[in-house]
Amino acid sequence: MALAQGLLIAGILVSLISLGQTVSHLWDDAYLVPEAKDGVKHAQFHMQREAVGDLGHIAVMLLVIFAPAGERGPLLWWVLAATMLSYYGAYWTGHLLIGIGAPHWYARSVHLVVTACGALALALSYGAYH
Repeated sequence: MALAQGLLIAGILVSLISLGQTVSHLWDDAYLVPEAKDGVKHAQFHMQREAVGDLGHIAVMLLVIFAPAGERGPLLWWVLAATMLSYYGAYWTGHLLIGIGAPHWYARSVHLVVTACGALALALSYGAYH
């Protein structure tokens, strides 16, 4: 279980690079959309929602992976799996849904490392919840 916990922590730490980029866009005028009917800063509002949601995903993942052994059960593992699927899935579904994803190799590399750490942590933790 310690390896799964360590991998999840490593992945989360690397994901802070991506989260930091999202947060930096909140104050970047290049991300203003003057034509948006809901307001010039509406896209930035969605970035803020994403950042806060990411913090929630991270909190749930850490609470579940560090749950005491007596509290662990199959349902808690599925909560971890669903949280990870939505958190890491967001890195990869852009191409499918809107035709765009990470803008360059560095961002894609960060996403790949983060996703691999999470997937390995989830797989390695399975036995501790079943």
